[in-house]
Amino acid sequence: MDKFDISRFECKPTKELAKEYLDLKEAGTVQTSVCESSAQGGIALWFLIKNVKPVDIYCYLNARFGAPNGMQNLFKNQHSDNLFHWHYTLHYENKTIDIMCTNYRIEVMHAFKFLDHQYALDSFLSDIKQDFMNYKKEISQFRSTLEKWSLFANPFYHNKSMIEYQVSALEALELDSCPAEGKVRPENKDVFEELSARYVQATSLAFGIRMLAPVYAESFVNTLIFLLADSDVRKDQRLYENIVRQNIDIRIKQLHRNCSGFTHPIDYNNVDSCKKLHSLFNKRNDLLHGNIDPKKSVYDICYFQENTPIFAEFKDMFTQMHTASLSISSPEQALEDYQTVQDFIAYVLICLDEPTDQIVRQFLDTQNPGWNEKTGRAGVLFPKHFVDGFGVTDVPIFESR
Repeated sequence: MDKFDISRFECKPTKELAKEYLDLKEAGTVQTSVCESSAQGGIALWFLIKNVKPVDIYCYLNARFGAPNGMQNLFKNQHSDNLFHWHYTLHYENKTIDIMCTNYRIEVMHAFKFLDHQYALDSFLSDIKQDFMNYKKEISQFRSTLEKWSLFANPFYHNKSMIEYQVSALEALELDSCPAEGKVRPENKDVFEELSARYVQATSLAFGIRMLAPVYAESFVNTLIFLLADSDVRKDQRLYENIVRQNIDIRIKQLHRNCSGFTHPIDYNNVDSCKKLHSLFNKRNDLLHGNIDPKKSVYDICYFQENTPIFAEFKDMFTQMHTASLSISSPEQALEDYQTVQDFIAYVLICLDEPTDQIVRQFLDTQNPGWNEKTGRAGVLFPKHFVDGFGVTDVPIFESR
C-alpha cells in the first residue's frame, strides 16, 4: 500500500463508534488498549506540524464530515485547557484513522502498513490540501462561524515579571544600604574587588527597579482603562485616546468615571499609597532624563581652603567609591519604590466590586491574553500552564515536511 485514497474516508457518528467498540470488546476482538496494539507493531503516528495550518485542516474536516466524532471529544472539559482539542475518527478499509489536535501538532494515528510512511504522510497532507477546492464553499461558510482572536503581549504582566525578577536578584545579594565601613581593606584585594562588584550589581539592579516602578504602575492604570472603560468611551476612539494620554494623576482620579466596576472613587489626594505614588512619579523625570540638580543629589560635605580639602569626616576608600551611586539608587530606595506600587495596586483593587476584581486579577496574571477585534472584547484564552503529552509510546513517528 503506497498511500491513502482520501476520497474513500468515511465518518460515522460518535454513538455508532461507541457501539462498534463495545460490540468488539464483548466479542473479545478489540485491543484492550492502544499500548497493547502498539506492542504488537500495529500502530504508527504521524505528526502534522510543518506546511499545514491547523485551522485549515479543522475547517476542511468539519466542512466534509461535520462536527468531530472521536471518543476524545467525550472527555473534553468545557474550556480550552485540554490535552486534545478535537478528535476525528475516520473509517478506511474496515480500519480506523484517528486525527487529533493537541496544542503543538495534529496527530494522525492508524494501523496501516505502508512501504514508505514518509511518502504516505506527505501524500496524505498534499491530497487533503488539493481536496480543499472541492469543499471551498462549505469551508468558507464554516470558517465564517469561528471567532477570530489575536493573542497579544500583556504589558502589565511583562513589566511585573521584569521588576519582580530584579527585586529578587537584588534581595539575593543581601547587601546593606551602606558599604561595610572599615571592614573592607584595600590590601585585601580579592575581597575588595568581589564586594565592589556586588555593590555595582546592586546599584544597577536598584536603578533598574526605580526606572521601571513608574512604568509598572502606569501599565496597571492603563490596563484598568483598557478592560473596564465604559461603552461610550469604547465606541469613541478619540475619547479613549484622550483619556489614556492624560497625566497619570488625572487618569487615576477619573477611573471611577470612565470605567465600570468601581464601588467608590479613588481617594487620590488623601490615601497614603496614592500620595507615595504621586511622589514616585514626580521623581521619575529626574531619573528618566538624567536631570542634574546638585541639591537633590548631595551625599557628602567637603570644605576647601584654596586648594586644600578639609573633610567634614573621614570615609574609607570602599565607602568613598560606592556612596555616591548608592545615594541615587540604594537597594532600600528601590525596594521602597516597588512596595509603593504594590500598595497602590492593592488599594485600587479593593475599590472594585467583587466580580470585576476577579476578572481584573485574572487578566493581570495572564501573559498573553486575546483580543476579539469584531466584538471589541479582551479575554483570557488559555491557562498559565502548558500541556503536552503522548498517548502512545514506542511507536514509529513521522513528521510532515
